[in-house]
Amino acid sequence: MFTGIDIGGSTIKCGLFNLEGDCLETTRIALDKTKQAEEGLEKVIATIEQWKKQYDNYQLQSVGIGIPGIIDQTKGCVIDSGNLKNWIGFPVRQFVSERLGVDVCFDNDANMAAYGEYLAGAGQGGNSMALIILGTGVGSAFVIDGRIFEMNGFSPELGHTIVDYNGYMCDCGRNGCLETFISINGLKKTLSTILKEAKASEETEKRYKQYSPEELSELAAQSDAIAIKTYKLAGNVLGIAIANLLNLMRFDRIVIAGGISNAWEGFYCAINDTVAHYTFDYHADRISISKASLGDKAGMIGAGLAARKKYIP
Repeated sequence: MFTGIDIGGSTIKCGLFNLEGDCLETTRIALDKTKQAEEGLEKVIATIEQWKKQYDNYQLQSVGIGIPGIIDQTKGCVIDSGNLKNWIGFPVRQFVSERLGVDVCFDNDANMAAYGEYLAGAGQGGNSMALIILGTGVGSAFVIDGRIFEMNGFSPELGHTIVDYNGYMCDCGRNGCLETFISINGLKKTLSTILKEAKASEETEKRYKQYSPEELSELAAQSDAIAIKTYKLAGNVLGIAIANLLNLMRFDRIVIAGGISNAWEGFYCAINDTVAHYTFDYHADRISISKASLGDKAGMIGAGLAARKKYIP
């Protein structure tokens, strides 16, 4: 048996996997991030011990853990995390390994999510895959030749690649980062630009700014001009970033995840058209761009399958 653990800012997702990689059990554990790491991990260990009682031939072989932030692979801990300040410096890998008596795979949560989509989700069948996570920011992670692309505890920062050097100011202090156009906050900025160009009234601006990304996508499907232009611009900018990525590295799968991916219908045509225009023809014909299929379980599944690979190379 193998366990996959995805630690988030408010929830820990745990899954139990068999030798074939099938997920047998899942559970969610509420996490109080104001508490120390040990308290949250003890709840995880209690869950794993409970599963042990449910299966006659239960034998835990290894555990995979994905956690947000910058990690130290050597020490098996988080060294910087905006969401889990009280976990910084705590030896997560050592603690879990000693408590359960098994080896532990430890990685960034985006890397684990990418591995999950690659093996069990929208990235299946490809040789190399890039996962792009559209949320409050833009995260990314790569799987190359079946292996997670490691960057000494970091994940690739596609969200901070420059797509317009005269563009919006990013929280990082630079102008024109990708995430200023296509993250949740970035989409709001893009919408504001379109509304100003349309010389919309204050009442109209207020109404549009209340829409969620999904609602705006639904309006685009109903031929709403403002919504269509917003998603076309956002999709074009994301397409440029993807094209630049493909011209550097020959991924054959691009998978889009995160909250904004739920508005997929609004911008996927613009992404595909832009990628086709800005990449070489021989590569554009071989690339698949799709929405992630595992939802918020991708990190847990990736962690479980990473644990399995550690035991069964």
